Amino acid sequence: MRTSTVSFYSEGDPIAALWRTPDHDGPYPAIVQGPGWLGLKDAKLYVRYHEALVAAGFAVLIFDYRGFGDSGGDKGVLSPARQLQDLVNAVTYLTTRDDVVSDAIGTFGTGGTGAEMRSSWQTPIPGSRRRSVRSPWRTGRIGCIECARSTSGSPSCPRSMRIGDCA
Repeated sequence: MRTSTVSFYSEGDPIAALWRTPDHDGPYPAIVQGPGWLGLKDAKLYVRYHEALVAAGFAVLIFDYRGFGDSGGDKGVLSPARQLQDLVNAVTYLTTRDDVVSDAIGTFGTGGTGAEMRSSWQTPIPGSRRRSVRSPWRTGRIGCIECARSTSGSPSCPRSMRIGDCA
């Protein structure tokens, strides 16, 4: 898994992110992960999820929300609405990358971010046919990108990956 530092803007503020890709060149189907409530992009607990997704051929973008970690913005504001806008802007950023299949972008969230993922699908993004991957914190499984219909996903998908057992 290759990891590089990237950035994009959300409502004028710079957003710090990590871009994790397979060891081969793209374009890749991609997953945007918003860290859990108050989480940061470089939290070690996310690495095993990213390894599983990258091993399955996906690239993963994880970022610090505005005002958190290395991202710009007001450090004194905690706003689910702003975090939702950051998620939408992260997907929009991926649609501009040459190494991303723009109509194969999914989202992944844990904890409170899983609920934000559900809301983000109500915001249209031109050129993107997004899908969501359910939060694995309850089941220990990441749903198949083709089968996921919401953050609850499809538990019967034969292509679902058990975290740590998918390689």
